[in-house]
Amino acid sequence: MMYSLNFKGHKSTQMTKMTRNRVTRIFSYPVFNSKHARHIFGTMQKQKIFLIFICFVEMFFFTLIIFGFNSITIVFKSLGVFSQYCHPDRNSQIHNLTTIISCHEQDVIYGYIFIIWVNFLALSAIPGGLIFDYFGIRFTRILSSIVNALALVLFGLIQFNSWLLIPAGCLSVLGGFMLGISNSAIADTYGIRKNLMISILSGLSGSSLLVFNIIKFLYDHGIAVYISFTVLAVASMMITITSSIFLLDSIRLPSIISSRNDESVDIPYYSENEMEHRTFVKEINEKRQDYLVKTFPTLSKAITSRLYITHLVFYIMITYRLNFFLSQLASQLNYLFPRRFTLIDHFKFYCNIFLALNFFGAFFIGILIDYNLKRANIILENLHLEEIPVKKFRIYHKAYVVPFMVASFSIIIASCLIGIANRYVFYGIFTLVCIGRSFTGCLLGSYILNVFPKQYFGSLVAISVLLSGLSLLTHFPLVKYAAANQHPLIINYMLIACPILSLIHPIFLYV
Repeated sequence: MMYSLNFKGHKSTQMTKMTRNRVTRIFSYPVFNSKHARHIFGTMQKQKIFLIFICFVEMFFFTLIIFGFNSITIVFKSLGVFSQYCHPDRNSQIHNLTTIISCHEQDVIYGYIFIIWVNFLALSAIPGGLIFDYFGIRFTRILSSIVNALALVLFGLIQFNSWLLIPAGCLSVLGGFMLGISNSAIADTYGIRKNLMISILSGLSGSSLLVFNIIKFLYDHGIAVYISFTVLAVASMMITITSSIFLLDSIRLPSIISSRNDESVDIPYYSENEMEHRTFVKEINEKRQDYLVKTFPTLSKAITSRLYITHLVFYIMITYRLNFFLSQLASQLNYLFPRRFTLIDHFKFYCNIFLALNFFGAFFIGILIDYNLKRANIILENLHLEEIPVKKFRIYHKAYVVPFMVASFSIIIASCLIGIANRYVFYGIFTLVCIGRSFTGCLLGSYILNVFPKQYFGSLVAISVLLSGLSLLTHFPLVKYAAANQHPLIINYMLIACPILSLIHPIFLYV
């Protein structure tokens, strides 16, 4: 049977219906429902394995690459990006064989651009979420590949115009968001391993900052920046479009898609090996979903609930502190290690290496959450299904207490150590930031999927990302005052309050 886009029961304007019908007809052409996929990729089960592998590759290379910006700024400086804002008396020789124009003003501009990117990531949640909800996974993935390819081409051209750096990063986060939310929906079809799959995808997305490290490495070995970015752009379109055309038929999409879209898929679902008590787990999950729908009958009920508000506080506070750390890392290092340019370049490069360990943190938290949720099932299995009071379902909330606590305390400790000018202390800071970042990224999707009705997933994630991004607008004055020639330590120590406030959420879940 074919994977179809079926928009039924949605009240909209006639123009909107016409537009969506055109998209439906385009994606119902035989090439998009090709029966030759089985001959190329094997059975449905093999297609599912190959599809999730493709999702892993996409998340690593094409999602949040902007967070590796610190490691590639030295390349951009060597290309003269924004060098016009440096005064001659502040020029510095950084590498042995290359004189690179660099100054505090340039670092501040890079910090501003990074903040713009992160804010645009928040704003992209609106169009990205709407496109996903209205047009489905296949269309969203193909569109994301086109947007990503355009962004990568612009990155390759910034040596000719410095200001292309802004639209390049903005388009990159828009394409990355659409790709990420689509792949999360795909991962949710993988049965009892869905939390592990979502965590791995989140970890690989967090590790995508290594892309800039790879490009810097290639640049140091003589490969032009525009060549590297062009190759990535072509790969983005080929991988995502091909997999979207031929492999999406291998999965059965759950109700994660908004009810406004109500996509229907008629193919059978080939599940993983289930546990012996799969029948009870299925029944208890159905009863829990009924409980969630009754508890949160509307999206507004979910948004105004304490479970979501405290989670929103946690997510905003942690991401606020993490993004400020990344946006002014260059200024902080210049303040603590004045004129030690080789060491500063070393720190910025290896910061990404440490943050790329995000994948292992995500893998661990996926296993931890799955284990805690299985323990909750075992506890409830000792009771008769009809006798389980609805309040007992709150036991699933406590599965997230320890992960949230780990994320908060890792950022608190890192924030306390930020003023110590020691190489090994900074390695420790990078490790703690990696832990906090990987846990926070994984918990965003997993928590919302398990605590709220699935039809609200796209909207709640979009609202969380949007509000988190809007809060980063206050970074602009902070980055200026945290410049190396200003007061970076004072600003950094003030922001310890952010991860402390995030502790409200796990405490609330525990009690």
